[in-house]
Amino acid sequence: MSFNFRKYYRMETSLHGLLYASFETLEPLGDVHVTDLSLTGIGFESERCALGVGDIVVVRFLLDDEDQSPLEKEIEITSVRGSKVGAVFRDTSGFDTVLGRYILP
Repeated sequence: MSFNFRKYYRMETSLHGLLYASFETLEPLGDVHVTDLSLTGIGFESERCALGVGDIVVVRFLLDDEDQSPLEKEIEITSVRGSKVGAVFRDTSGFDTVLGRYILP
């Protein structure tokens, strides 16, 4: 048995995304498969991107909501377990209403 003591609800997803070195970069570092989202972070799988804890990159993907809402977030890698990567959003400008509508039940 395991318990999840996360501060925010985490929603399982299956979304395709791309990683970039920065907001200005046009050439992606590689593809990712977004496996879960919360208001403060993201989980994804990446086979070909060499990422380490503390790395800062940009992830871009479309939500599978009615509007196919685009999300672009700067993230900081917090864990790497094989191809599974966990990261926190670095945007501290406030509540993301698009992400909030998507995640919150």
